[in-house]
Amino acid sequence: MAGKISSFTTGVQSHDALRASARISTNTRARTARGFIGLVTDAIVFPGGTGLWFMPNQRVRVNNVPTISSSSVGISTDTETGVSGTMTVVQGDGRGDAM
Repeated sequence: MAGKISSFTTGVQSHDALRASARISTNTRARTARGFIGLVTDAIVFPGGTGLWFMPNQRVRVNNVPTISSSSVGISTDTETGVSGTMTVVQGDGRGDAM
């Protein structure tokens, strides 16, 4: 089922319920009204940790790279303790769906 597309940094949440503070992305072209569309190659930065995606959208791509939506899953790691867990999109763009 299609989920809301990820287009702004603070819509991503780490395993310990922290919102992302930055996103390092190669996407500089495809965007929604709220920001650039998230890609599977994006590195996510949390306060005290980082995250990477491993399960992106299967059908929607930007420059042949899979996109990220609320149905996508990643892994976030706390750099201080080394604890890892599931990273998800908890707030996507209200006007864009992808799967």
